[in-house]
Amino acid sequence: MYLARSIQGGKTRYILRQSVPAGDGFRHRDLCDLGPEPQRFLVYPGGNAFTFAEELLEALQAGGVEPTTEELEDLFWPFLEEAIRRRLEPFRRREQRAQGDRRPRREVPAAEVHPFDRRRLFFLRTGQTDSRGSERLPASLWGRFAGKSRDEIEQGFMDQETALRPRELKAYTYAIFDLQRFFPQRYARENPQFLDLEAMDERFLESLCGLLEDARFWGGLEPRERLRSYLFRYVVMYFDYDFGPPPLAQFLQEFLYRRQAFRPAAPRTPEPEAVAEAFGRPIADLRALNRRQLARLYRRRARELHPDRGGSHERFIRLAEAYQALLRGRR
Repeated sequence: MYLARSIQGGKTRYILRQSVPAGDGFRHRDLCDLGPEPQRFLVYPGGNAFTFAEELLEALQAGGVEPTTEELEDLFWPFLEEAIRRRLEPFRRREQRAQGDRRPRREVPAAEVHPFDRRRLFFLRTGQTDSRGSERLPASLWGRFAGKSRDEIEQGFMDQETALRPRELKAYTYAIFDLQRFFPQRYARENPQFLDLEAMDERFLESLCGLLEDARFWGGLEPRERLRSYLFRYVVMYFDYDFGPPPLAQFLQEFLYRRQAFRPAAPRTPEPEAVAEAFGRPIADLRALNRRQLARLYRRRARELHPDRGGSHERFIRLAEAYQALLRGRR
């Protein structure tokens, strides 16, 4: 049994679901719709104690499920009143550590796990875009995919992805869709921000469509549910965010900041007239663009001014500075 989230009418609804065997795999079934406020199923008899509403227990019993108190506590823990959760947290952690020591670990060969799942788990564990090292992860990590429906696996990844920082989201999609395989450049694995972004966009959409048609991955789920319910979040991550700074530049910046005698100068902000000249557009038009529209315009303009295509090196640098200045105004 697990807790699933579903967006309906712009609001998040919570549903208790269960993975059940179906043919050669597993499917999910709904047990109880908790609505947008699962906390209404918690009852506080007094002190630090809490229990569960009879309505919830009856719905689960009608579905043929009789979970233990510990299972329900795990699912409803985030919705517990904060004061009670804070008092009970030390005891809960102690109990979880004791249970973890007794719980057997199931090992699953990496080859039995879908490559898309392997790449996602590898990035979430290591932060590396080069997923070739995923084969070196311990077999016990792959055991978390055993006995679960595709929906339960996706709900688990959704929870883990909330820990990603905004500057990591595009690199995450680049890694999990293995876009590096389309580019022969040596820097494609570690510094994808230097690649042709228009070509990368095409490869991303191509890979997304390929995953939508992958029957092994979906395990019987209807095609109409795949993009809307499970993959649309990756479209947003890819197109609405930019790559963070390259690893070496980031390392050098952090190193210099740690030196007490050194303070790097603030980035130079071009004048509005210089920004308009760099893009060949009025500044008012540029300020009206959203991040995605601005990125597309920048890519098109960068191709025109790139020195490798006969453009001016100085104008190309001024364009990059103007683009960064406009982005800073949208943070």
